[in-house]
Amino acid sequence: MGNSLEIRTKPRISNKSNPNKSRVYTNEEVEEIKELYKEYLQFRNAKETLPFEIGYNAASTLLPRIREYPDVFKSEIEELSDSCEE
Repeated sequence: MGNSLEIRTKPRISNKSNPNKSRVYTNEEVEEIKELYKEYLQFRNAKETLPFEIGYNAASTLLPRIREYPDVFKSEIEELSDSCEE
């Protein structure tokens, strides 16, 4: 009759190599993604006040870890890449 709300415990992200498939993350991956996003937010909030060398080191440490989830962190990867190049 009415619209039902579908609740998923794992996020589904489209798979670029096969748009008909969605990537389903494990609970461990979801927790890691949450932690990485918290670290990214801490970096973004502090990057203007950090000395260049510390900001560069933070960005270059975080970047390889979030690159494991390019479908989740697309804009964040671009921002961190820019911070590493500056």
